[in-house]
Amino acid sequence: MVGVFTLIALTLAPPASAAPPTPPARDNSTNEIVYMIHGYFDTPYFGEPMPDGWDCEKEWGSAKAAMVQWGWKPENLKTVGYYDSNEFCDENLKSAAGVPNDRNRPIEAIGLDLAWNIYNAHTSKGRSIDVMAHSMGGLVIRSALTEVNKKNPAYPPYLWVEDVVTFGTPHAGTLTARGCGYEQCHDMRENSVFLQNQIDNPQSDQGTDWTVIGTGFDIVVLPQASATDVEVAHKVWFFRSERINHLSLHKVADNRAFTISYSNFGNPWVDTGNGASPVRTGSNALYWHADW
Repeated sequence: MVGVFTLIALTLAPPASAAPPTPPARDNSTNEIVYMIHGYFDTPYFGEPMPDGWDCEKEWGSAKAAMVQWGWKPENLKTVGYYDSNEFCDENLKSAAGVPNDRNRPIEAIGLDLAWNIYNAHTSKGRSIDVMAHSMGGLVIRSALTEVNKKNPAYPPYLWVEDVVTFGTPHAGTLTARGCGYEQCHDMRENSVFLQNQIDNPQSDQGTDWTVIGTGFDIVVLPQASATDVEVAHKVWFFRSERINHLSLHKVADNRAFTISYSNFGNPWVDTGNGASPVRTGSNALYWHADW
């Protein structure tokens, strides 16, 4: 059924020979539309199986409220879901009719839907966007940009994504995925075929500034996989002593100093006890077009 979607999607694209138009200028701004993409639905089953799905407002409500205080427009902070049973998501990525949007849907298929959503709603209309993603959501945008970068004919001819911030994303995989049999878990296992096919630091046609954020208190995705060993421009991890776990990393917006370590553009790591919260760090990364 993905093939059916692909045929429909291809009819929306300009001819392959057409040169992409000039992208918007990269700038420092809180006016950009921000896609906020949730992660893997990991709620365990108790008795009757629970439908796969998040309440997007609960997942991103803390971050959205804080970012509005920092100058972002509430109407530009758009939550993105990809499970059938998601609730209160601004954008719902749905596969072709008859294909369940559950944990057995490959990450690459979700990335295809995301790529076309961004292209049809924003890029084709001359707008760029930013992306903030938690856990597996970071792999969804990474896959979308990877395949567009590879000129995969099933994808849009180009995208304009200025900044991407990921929180606790298993860019190098996670051992915990070995305890799960769903297709999305297979994709997130270390050295999976899916991960081997991903480009490090994939760029949109506008250029894309990546910031990856991890935490030493994360037992689901180790900081080596989410931040320290990832080949992007900006890397940040929060010390274990901060006790920020995997499920809260994209929600903590406290106005206090945090102990962090960071590296920019491959420079040596710097430790500081005066770091911003995870959400503030992510917001700063989206604001600055080439910094964090």
